[in-house]
Amino acid sequence: MKTNSKIRGLIGLLLIFAGISYGYVRLYLNQKGKLETYETARSGKPALLLDKQVSCLALEEFLMNEGYCGDQGEASFIASHIVRRIKEIRGNLPSLNVLAKRDIKKDFAFYLNDSTVRSGLMNFPKSSQRVLSHEFAKGVNETTEAILADSTYKNPEIDADGHLYRIRILEDKPCGKFLRALFHPKKKLDDPVVIRITQHWREEVPNAIDYRKRDSVLTYIRAVGGRAEIRLRDKDEEGHELYYSVLPVQRGYSFGTERATYRCRNHLLSFTRRPDYIMPLSTHDLQSVRESGKLVVRTPEQYRSLLFSGLGAWLLLWLVAFIIILLIDKRRNRTSNYTLVVILAGLTGMGLLTLFSISYRPLQDSFYAWSQMRGLVWGICGMLICCSIRWDKMLTYNPLPILARGLVAAFAAVSLLLLAWAIGWGPGGSHVNILWGIQPSAATKYLVIIAVSLLLVYRKPYIQEFALSSDKYAKRHFLAMLMKAITLIIIVMAFQILCLKDMGPGVVITLSSVILYCLLREDVPFTILWTGLFAAALIVAQKIGGTYTWALATIIWLIMWWAVSRFSKGKVSESTVLIATIVIAILFSGSIFERIPGLEEQAARMSTRVESHQDPFDNRSGSDQLARSIWAMTEGFTGNPGNTMVNTLPAAHTDFIYPSVVSGFGAVGGIILLVLLFAFVVEGFRSATCAKNEALFFILAGITITVSVQGLFILGGCTNLLILSGLPIPFVSYGSTHLILDLMAAGLLIGSNNRDYAELSFTKQRSIIKQYGVGIVSLIILCGFLLACVAAVTVRYSICQKDDILVKPAIVSSPDGDNLIEYSPQIEAVKEQLQYGRAFDRNGVLLAKPVTVGKSEYPLGDALFFWTGYDYSKALWSGTNPKNPYGVLAAPRYLSYMRGFDNEPHRVKVTSHYQRSPFMPSKRVVHTDTLMQYNYSVLLPFINDPALVDEFNQSQSNRDIYLSVDSDLQLKIIEAAQTFFINNVKSLTSQSRVTAVIIDAATGDVLATPCWPGPNIDRILGMAENKQYVYKDDLDGFQAFAHMDLAMYPTPPGSIMKLFVAVAGLRRIGPDMEQHTEVVYLPELIYHRGDTRRTGRKTLKGSLRESNNIYFIKTLNNLDLYGEYGRLCWECGVPFDGLLPYGLYSDEIATNKKMFDEAINKARTIGLDKWAIYKDSGEHRKLNDHEWGYAWGQSISASPLSVARLVGAIGNGGVLMESRFCSKDSIRIKEVLLTEEEAGIMQSAMQYQAKGSFGLLSSTIGAKTGTPERAFQNGKMNDAWHTFFILGEETTNKHPIAVCVRLERVNATSSIATDFSKEIQKILRETGMLVTL
Repeated sequence: MKTNSKIRGLIGLLLIFAGISYGYVRLYLNQKGKLETYETARSGKPALLLDKQVSCLALEEFLMNEGYCGDQGEASFIASHIVRRIKEIRGNLPSLNVLAKRDIKKDFAFYLNDSTVRSGLMNFPKSSQRVLSHEFAKGVNETTEAILADSTYKNPEIDADGHLYRIRILEDKPCGKFLRALFHPKKKLDDPVVIRITQHWREEVPNAIDYRKRDSVLTYIRAVGGRAEIRLRDKDEEGHELYYSVLPVQRGYSFGTERATYRCRNHLLSFTRRPDYIMPLSTHDLQSVRESGKLVVRTPEQYRSLLFSGLGAWLLLWLVAFIIILLIDKRRNRTSNYTLVVILAGLTGMGLLTLFSISYRPLQDSFYAWSQMRGLVWGICGMLICCSIRWDKMLTYNPLPILARGLVAAFAAVSLLLLAWAIGWGPGGSHVNILWGIQPSAATKYLVIIAVSLLLVYRKPYIQEFALSSDKYAKRHFLAMLMKAITLIIIVMAFQILCLKDMGPGVVITLSSVILYCLLREDVPFTILWTGLFAAALIVAQKIGGTYTWALATIIWLIMWWAVSRFSKGKVSESTVLIATIVIAILFSGSIFERIPGLEEQAARMSTRVESHQDPFDNRSGSDQLARSIWAMTEGFTGNPGNTMVNTLPAAHTDFIYPSVVSGFGAVGGIILLVLLFAFVVEGFRSATCAKNEALFFILAGITITVSVQGLFILGGCTNLLILSGLPIPFVSYGSTHLILDLMAAGLLIGSNNRDYAELSFTKQRSIIKQYGVGIVSLIILCGFLLACVAAVTVRYSICQKDDILVKPAIVSSPDGDNLIEYSPQIEAVKEQLQYGRAFDRNGVLLAKPVTVGKSEYPLGDALFFWTGYDYSKALWSGTNPKNPYGVLAAPRYLSYMRGFDNEPHRVKVTSHYQRSPFMPSKRVVHTDTLMQYNYSVLLPFINDPALVDEFNQSQSNRDIYLSVDSDLQLKIIEAAQTFFINNVKSLTSQSRVTAVIIDAATGDVLATPCWPGPNIDRILGMAENKQYVYKDDLDGFQAFAHMDLAMYPTPPGSIMKLFVAVAGLRRIGPDMEQHTEVVYLPELIYHRGDTRRTGRKTLKGSLRESNNIYFIKTLNNLDLYGEYGRLCWECGVPFDGLLPYGLYSDEIATNKKMFDEAINKARTIGLDKWAIYKDSGEHRKLNDHEWGYAWGQSISASPLSVARLVGAIGNGGVLMESRFCSKDSIRIKEVLLTEEEAGIMQSAMQYQAKGSFGLLSSTIGAKTGTPERAFQNGKMNDAWHTFFILGEETTNKHPIAVCVRLERVNATSSIATDFSKEIQKILRETGMLVTL
């Protein structure tokens, strides 16, 4: 019999070897195509290898040729830095991540001491651009530099009655890694530091169900000696709750993330100053390097060597381990559990194979498998040592009492947890605390199990007999003990979460302990029955109503349990109550912890996981982990190792290793893994029943239970059967600490099999089986059932509902709380592989053409960036979002059309009951967004058969697109703008900028959107690196640039808004508006200097010509035009009170219409009430009140495009056309704003003004000007606006044209904008759009 078990074990081991070897060969064959591109990666030359022999000259040449550096000096600096870093690293470079390491000091002289960098010129080297952007992201600007230089600066007093906040800044002391981890040494700062105080609040929309989050920089204070204090109030005058964030700011240093005051304890905020660093290459450039394959860290030969060396090392290790166990058994005259050895070899082999397969780019990515191999070597050594020890004798003859031994183990576990809490840290941004690279949870779970096992054996008589006593006093005492146990479970879980900052380890330890208790109580079947009823109650509750019905279901279940325990004469399972306590703690821990100061982060994570479980594809609290996990498990029956998208799966090598297995090796691979785990559970319990004493039995059973509970929890979490927890799969997931300790624990199971027939006490073995056999069999059946459920779900995801899941969108939330729609990585990958068509302007001029898949050529460069977009302009992908209308960006907006398929776009309203902010407590309010959703079912054939992609790309299907822009007109106006600015703007600054828009008023076609200076492409592509999500130009002292083309960004338009008041009047009282008069008195004038020409009785036409502010203020209020004024804003896309109706297309609604109307009504109420007070006073005073600024364009912002829409409608006989940017868009009438008679009145009035200010042009032109004031560098500077229409009588195609021009920060009157409009009129004539009358 001994020989048979050894032979069976050896045969099993050989079968495992064969299966794993087949997986390696299959992986290599799949990766072979990627390896073949190495030789021709750089235009026929091999990819550049980053190894110890790489030369600075070769890397410098690469950086320059590929455009990753702006000049030779920059390329030389970065190349030498990278080469130096490579030589410092021990061994070969593991991945390209050396290019992503922030290890270049931000204040190096090459960039920041260059005077041209600080002068605000445009053509900086790329890294200098990133340095300045990085400084801006860190809060460094001219204001902070001025405060730092001013030694006499006094901190402002915000609110003497507010809360006092103390700010402390320390600096790291240089020391060794061990001392740093142990003591966190810091020293006091000597130099001053500026601290930015930002105010945050929620503004409730009246009579609406939404809130708007607002924030603004409140002030700056100066810290001396690393200390500062400030008093801040809790509420403003209107009753809004105020919150604040604090961030120290200093050039060349980093202070960590911005801190919220509401989270600080004792009103103390501590920061640590460290030198600031940047990456050698930007995030975008690094991604480009990865995708191009032109830079690698290993050759194909090295990859093959590493891959098959890993296979050989694994084979050799387990073969040697098997032989050593044979030798130990021969010497000890026993037979170990060889089946368990085979199972462990299979589990570790699948883990290593999966870790190799998740390297999507084999020549560039890290090999986690080789790091895991080191852990496997030490783990097998530890396993062999534990296997050789006689644990039964150690437990029998140990001089310490069993209670003392249990307390020692418990003390060791608690000590590890306290160390993790005190000096642990999370690696790589992780929230889980570790100690010097060691996971404390891996050790504490086994220490706790040992402690619990020994304590249970010590108290066995009391536990088994006390609950069955019929004495009422004993029953009450037992219930009291039960309540203490429940309290203890809650404390232990909370302690685990506090120390390790993760829920998973605490759940495993407490649940495993309860199951051991249940096994001792011999009530496992009853516990399973009652737990099943509890689980059913929770499932029904979730289907009915979610979280709140969970509480009701729990109460009903507890009543049932109490009734049965009260009136039943048999045994009742109180263990179920303990398990129910753990489940309830998981479900409601987020709600409980968010009320405890300092635990908000843990609370948010746990709440997110609970909400994700309810619907992984509709999780609006932020996380998309479960959706990506399910998407990853859609690779069919056999999978596709090495070619899947598991690289997009978070923690694909640790927590989500099971989806990685299924993705790489299909449902078959997943089921094999589940079978191996079930076999481990069976063999583990079989070894436990062979124990010679109960203490060893409970330790071995506890090890088996712990491994099974941990595996089931993460397997259930990945497949959404259970709530997700941050746990690795034992023996499979990446992590040396877990692997070593798990294998050592398995060594106890292997060596304690005790098949020594000369020594084994059959009586003792039969006693253990008789007493605990029913419980063990019940646990094995339960484990098998749960693993079968996981297998069924795996088959469902991988095969049965594969296509439905692949095209199913997921609704998640951004860090700012906005709702987003995401799609599976497989869809995104296929979209990238499909060749898209060309882009032309309206006259057939080529704007963009594909060069290779995913790479296009742009003949006209950046001048039409916001029309075409770039292949890698993902930083502006939200250009299709009406809240951020950066431009048409045809590449993303018409992506499906240009790739030859119809994805059936439609808009959906998404309502979330969650709104978060990093600086304010999370608030559950109704938050509604309108999002664009697509149906990608048409792409399923390409996903299922990648060969179809090449056939499609070679087909001649028409995928070209024609935009409405006239590229010749656009380029000529941009050239004219540059010349005009230099020659005519006297107060030209680095912040000056010009934007214009020309539209065909009859069709709505947008003909040109010239802007100068143009877009800052380097800044666009570098935004992700500095975590900036809004592309804007508010860098102090920095060069202005086009940050939202197509004339879409709003600014105060000044007197141009009088057109809106005039049209609103015509819509309100009709043609009588032409004769409407208002009396203007001299004291009412905002600017008069004694000039009475704008006083007296005024009419519409005269008031428009002289731009009479008071006439339009009085007209707005006396005729109560607020409603019509607001409707015009809505129709033309003018934001009101910060609420944008729409950007490019009116069906891309950015704001809830009800919210917009409420804002209008609020302004109307305030404005009319104040107007009534003014009229009743009978006095005449200056009417410059902010509440009436809508009438003359100082309390509202508008974009040139929204103004041009209105002016175009006036020129088009009162008909407002839908803006059109592409020939595939239909021509649509948006709204008839005015009748022809009313439009004629407006045309006449605007022509009357044009004769005075625009006299060189013909009588077919009507115009209006505006000169608003804007804040600029602690002062004010004027913008200049001019808008005009040209009637169809003068245009070549007989369509009226509307033009709007805006010159920003020129500190001049509107006449300069009028002059530039004349230049545009000349260009229109030169390009043939106008005829000579």
